Order: sequence, then structure tokens, then C-alpha cells
Amino acid sequence: RVASLRVTGMVAACGKERCTNQTIELSVTNINQAPVLEALPKIIVNETGTAVFDPAALDPDGDRVSFYFGAPFNKRGRWITNYSDAGIYSVLVGASDGIESSEKLVDVTVWDVNRIPLFGSIPAQRARENETISFNVQVFDPDEDDVLLWADEMPSDALFNEGIFSWTPGYNAVNGSGTKEFTVTFAASSDQENTVKMIVPITVVNSNRAAVITLLEPALATNTTIGQPVTFKAEAFDPDGDALHYSWKFGIFDSLSAPAVRRTFTTPGIKTVQLIVDDGD
Repeated sequence: RVASLRVTGMVAACGKERCTNQTIELSVTNINQAPVLEALPKIIVNETGTAVFDPAALDPDGDRVSFYFGAPFNKRGRWITNYSDAGIYSVLVGASDGIESSEKLVDVTVWDVNRIPLFGSIPAQRARENETISFNVQVFDPDEDDVLLWADEMPSDALFNEGIFSWTPGYNAVNGSGTKEFTVTFAASSDQENTVKMIVPITVVNSNRAAVITLLEPALATNTTIGQPVTFKAEAFDPDGDALHYSWKFGIFDSLSAPAVRRTFTTPGIKTVQLIVDDGD
């Protein structure tokens, strides 16, 4: 690029017989022309996406052109968006040859990306049969949207209301002794498309119930004579369906095992007979 140009010339004026010469100098100064920035398309990205400008410009003087960008773009014309950046931005893009510049405003649209809700931590639960278990289910939406929370899968006799789960496992929850594993699935959504779920395991421990005696013969008190056989009989059922064992105790070292036994007393007095019915637990 030439800032100015000095030109030397001669002017001659001639008459009939003589000429007169005059030397003149002419200075030509360069006029710098600004780069011409080509049209830029609008940019549309989703939140967390990267918006990139790829500008082009033509300099009429053939000068080297550099570009610059308005915030929030960096010096390279890039912007890595975040979840809080949804909106429409009018961003300045400029081209410069070091002296003159040209600029354009370009619309950059960042679409909102809905984030799924987040559940609070809930540890694995443990309860016994006929024992109430209850815990609170908390959920948080990163976008602060309203969240719909519900129990997607749970025992039929459990309750879930206003974020509180409650369940009293019945005595039949566990078949036999030991434990049984159950799961409860909670679901949450802040829109009509994205749903997040959380599974909470619940271990239910069997609660053993005592046998119930339904028949006892003879009655709680009875009379007999020496040498006269007495038949003792009992019937019972176990609510848990366990097998029952009958034991009749007539003294410290004197017992018989059967639902019905026969006993003959050889001495007079008041005799105490104890019946034990157990299910092994």
C-alpha cells in the first residue's frame, strides 16, 4: 500500500522563437478503502452447543483483513453456550485492515434445553412384617420448572402422597422364614417428553407369629383317680403356615411329644401339666 506518490513533470510554453520550461511536482495521496464484510447467516444452537462465526471479507486494496467479535464470543469467533443462555443475541462482527473497518450485527439464537429433574438420595430400606416404613422423596429441577412426581410401581397396599411413601407389609409379605426383596419405582417429569425414574429397594423381614391353640382337652382343670388313664389332646394352627410341634410336660424329665397323649397318675395330689406348641422359631 502506497500512502502517497510524488510525481515530477515539466511544462513548456513556446512562442514564435523561444520556449519557456517550468518544472512542477504533483503529490498523489492514497485513500484507504474499508474491507467489505460478506453477509453472515443467522446462527441457531441449543443450550450447551457451540456457536461459531466463519466470516469472510474482501479488501478492495488487497490489504490483510482480521476479524473481531462482540461478547459473548471469543477472539476466534466461538461461544460454548450453557444451560442458562437461552435467548436471542445481536452480536457484532467486524472486519478490519488495520485502519478502516466494517461491521455487521448478526442474530444468534440459543434454544432452551429442558433438563430432567434430579432425585435426592434415598438409601435402601428395611422393615419387618407388620411394621410401618415411611420416607420422604425429594426431587429438584435444575431449570426450576414445576415437577410432577408420582410412584410408578409400588406394592398395592402402599401409599404415596405429597412426596411421602408409607407402607406396612402384611404378615404374608414373606412366605416362610427369612426375607423378601421388594422395589418401589418413583418417576418425575417437568415436561411431556422426558421422565426420570428412581428405584428404591426394600427388604422385608419375616415376623414369626405364635401358634394359636384352638382345642384343649381336658379343660384347664379336671379331676381323675389314681390308675385311671387320662387323654390329653390339643389342636392348634400357625398363622404363618409353619409346621407345629406339640410337647406335653408332666415334670422336669417327664414329657411326651404328640398332639394327643395318654397319661396315668400313680400318686395323689395336684398335678401341673404344661403344653408347648411351637413352630420351630
